[in-house]
Amino acid sequence: MSSAMPSHQSDIPARFDAALERLGGDVVLFRDMAEIFIEDLPLLIADMAPLWDQPEQWHELSRAVHRLKGMVVTFDDNLAGPLQQLITATHDGDQQTVRVLRYELQEEINQLYRQLIRLVAKA
Repeated sequence: MSSAMPSHQSDIPARFDAALERLGGDVVLFRDMAEIFIEDLPLLIADMAPLWDQPEQWHELSRAVHRLKGMVVTFDDNLAGPLQQLITATHDGDQQTVRVLRYELQEEINQLYRQLIRLVAKA
């Protein structure tokens, strides 16, 4: 794992205060988790891509969203509710809700991803 990320809690943006608290204030653990997230997110998104337009495969999509939720809430627990709604919508076969949440969450998760990349890249 890289050591480029800030090494002090005060160097991490306020957006991640709750995440640091959940991790016991351990900046090294936060950095390690961020690097794992940055590495794993594109792979999970790629796995999910073919499932969105196949309601008969939404049981697999639901599992992937559950994994995504576990990854994302480490850094932003505000996304737990919408991700759970997406899981429920896939179980219920609610295509409209799945479609709306997919695009809403996509932007939020991409923003989180970009912020973590910038944070890890800081010297």
